[in-house]
Amino acid sequence: MATAACAVGIVKSHRTLYVDAAALSTLARLEAGQRTTAFRVTSQRRTPVVSWYLRLREAAGRGPLWGLVRIEVADARGDTAAVAARADTVSRWVLAERSPLALPDGRWDRMAYGIRDCETFLRAVV
Repeated sequence: MATAACAVGIVKSHRTLYVDAAALSTLARLEAGQRTTAFRVTSQRRTPVVSWYLRLREAAGRGPLWGLVRIEVADARGDTAAVAARADTVSRWVLAERSPLALPDGRWDRMAYGIRDCETFLRAVV
């Protein structure tokens, strides 16, 4: 899946933050609808992907990870303009899925409604 051009991954939990100390303050200051610059995630245990953080909801008065997701797409190997364009396009798709709210899900601040709907359907089928 990590190499499929039509696949998009949305990470809602942040056990690992892929930012250095300098970028951490930028990440914490993102406003709703803003994203970080795209970067490559590489590891010996997984296929490299391009990733970025996107703030879905305003975090004022809440923790720095409130409303924050990390998005992953296939690596476009060296084509910086294509990576930036893809990040903008995919971010617009994800932002469009913020409404309606994914309530009563406890993860509603970082949950796209379509994903919650899919999870609910899959639980019912299983």
